[in-house]
Amino acid sequence: MAILQQFGQFKFRAADGPDEKKQKIASIFVEPDDEEDYKSIRRIQVRKLSDSWVPNEGSLLDYIINQPAQVGRVLSDRLSPTTEKPFKIIGHPFLEVRSTDLQEIAASKTVAYERESAIHIVTDVCEVLEQWDADAEGAGGCEQFTLLDALLLHEIVEMLLREEDPEIDVLNGHIIATTFERYLKDTLLSVACEDFFLAWPQPSSQEIAEKQKAEMEEQQAAFAAFLDDEDPPDDLDDDIDDLPMDTNVAPPVKKKKAARKKAAEKDGDEVAKSKEGKLFKTNSGQYYRIIDGKKVAVKKKKKAE
Repeated sequence: MAILQQFGQFKFRAADGPDEKKQKIASIFVEPDDEEDYKSIRRIQVRKLSDSWVPNEGSLLDYIINQPAQVGRVLSDRLSPTTEKPFKIIGHPFLEVRSTDLQEIAASKTVAYERESAIHIVTDVCEVLEQWDADAEGAGGCEQFTLLDALLLHEIVEMLLREEDPEIDVLNGHIIATTFERYLKDTLLSVACEDFFLAWPQPSSQEIAEKQKAEMEEQQAAFAAFLDDEDPPDDLDDDIDDLPMDTNVAPPVKKKKAARKKAAEKDGDEVAKSKEGKLFKTNSGQYYRIIDGKKVAVKKKKKAE
């Protein structure tokens, strides 16, 4: 009620008395029942409001309601770099910012805000708005405007209102800007922004690395605990002290020693084959030959007399 009185004036018939005026104003703000058609009731309320109230002539709200095309021209002029005081758009990608440091923005559901003559926007929201534009084709509203356009125009309207009236209440300015936004895209922008905050902010690369390191350390600790549980008890050998010893089992031969023995035997066979059939003499003067690997004595022939 106070906002309507600040930005416009009520109009009644000359014959309307105080009670009739109050009744007409009250009918504008009646909340519909759950069983009633919400949109139909709202259309009726809007019609009653337009019959009983008008915005101040020449105000931005007047343009929004009665001359939306004029609003578009004004806004486009302020975005032009040739304008004396152009508005600026500054994007914030928040690269490598920890998600814990962005929780206040997420909690406030803020995707854009104004500061002096600049509009600051969380750039990650742009992709979500584009997806909603593609999915919501034919959903109504002004199709020549995207959701990003509606978002920026909302912020520009608030900035223009503050230029006209630096003392304007922040909430009142937001309500007027939302009026223009709803004219362009109904409630679609609000729904898309709610969807954006379901998955934002995402953890930074540093947070992901820290999480992976913590998970790895946890797995290593669990594996070490598992190995500790598998160690045999210290008194395990005490249980087999009374068992009989099998004396018939040959002691195991180490593989290296067996391999050396086998190699030595092979070398001995080769040497024996090289001496086969040859004549040798002992230190005592006895002759012998190697036959089948054995020494066979050779007798000297006697000389003929």
